[in-house]
Amino acid sequence: MGTGLGADHPGGPRRLFARPGELPPDAVTNEINSAKFLALPSGFEPFSLVAAHALGLGRTAIFSSDIGTAEMYADTGITFPKGNAQALADALTSLWRDDTRLQKLSLAAHTRAAQHFSPKLILE
Repeated sequence: MGTGLGADHPGGPRRLFARPGELPPDAVTNEINSAKFLALPSGFEPFSLVAAHALGLGRTAIFSSDIGTAEMYADTGITFPKGNAQALADALTSLWRDDTRLQKLSLAAHTRAAQHFSPKLILE
């Protein structure tokens, strides 16, 4: 279910998206592109394909500090202690309201993806 949340952002329209189940690959890309950022509150996830996809599209993320996404994103995302719902809520609210920080993290995510995870580098 998508719900419009308001203010324009330099990257285009943004909305909250929550949908159980799988999406076709093109739909995943469209949803990530329409998102302001990715929230991944997983308690255990060695390597998140969704996070990798979002990183490649230049979307920053908020994620549990003890999962593989923390290594993937390094300092281009925001971590919170695993299982701490208040810390997650604070991180979501803070990033939602701070477009300057969001832009800096998103640009850094895009740069990190290009420098460390490009198809050319992976194939070498």
